[in-house]
Amino acid sequence: MEKSLSLSILTNLITGFIFPSECIICKEKLFLSFPICDKCKKKIIPEPFINCRLCGDIISSASKEDLCMQCYGRKTDYSSLKIVSPYTDEMRKLIHAFKFYGRWSLYKIFVDLALNVIENNFFKVDIIIPVPLHRKRIIERGYNQAGLIAKHIAKYFKIEYNENCVVRVKNTKPQALLKKEERKDNVDNAFKITNTGFKKLYGKKVLIVDDVVTTGRTVQSVASEVKKAEPEDICVFAVAHSQ
Repeated sequence: MEKSLSLSILTNLITGFIFPSECIICKEKLFLSFPICDKCKKKIIPEPFINCRLCGDIISSASKEDLCMQCYGRKTDYSSLKIVSPYTDEMRKLIHAFKFYGRWSLYKIFVDLALNVIENNFFKVDIIIPVPLHRKRIIERGYNQAGLIAKHIAKYFKIEYNENCVVRVKNTKPQALLKKEERKDNVDNAFKITNTGFKKLYGKKVLIVDDVVTTGRTVQSVASEVKKAEPEDICVFAVAHSQ
């Protein structure tokens, strides 16, 4: 066992030396297969914070409320939202590499962060579903980034995972590229619950997983479809919150 482990480490060192890679965040040369350097590993671990349970904005730790001022009186079909990190420059670079440059294995970093930052009782649900991608986007990208994260969180907690409960019927533009007033129209009627969704989600505690939440319009649109199945509760998890 020790010999095999040593050989594995030696192989990584040799491969890294011959084919040096760069840290995704700072571009420092790496001689191991891990995609970010030790310095940047520390940077992506967020300081303790509290986020608004509806929009994801960070709120004061001194606040006695779990809502920001903008969300008072706001109604959503999900009861709570948890995020791992604000959309820092380091997190942005990781997520862009994950979504747009084929670095699908970065899901491991996001899952590890989730398990270390989010309290375990948040994941006490019956079923986990990802925010779906349109089939054209799946063909282009090769994978659903939210699905990779959701699937492995479900695997860790031994929770049912299903990616066929809700489908994206409208190939929407990325929310981050739109103005606030355009975002709601962009995702309106973009999702549809399936027959599988009606069967699987009825009476269940459902967790919707996404990579980035901006205004919350996307996850609300998915949640409104999930609600049609009459679940017991709907909550949302995302890696980061972007303004």
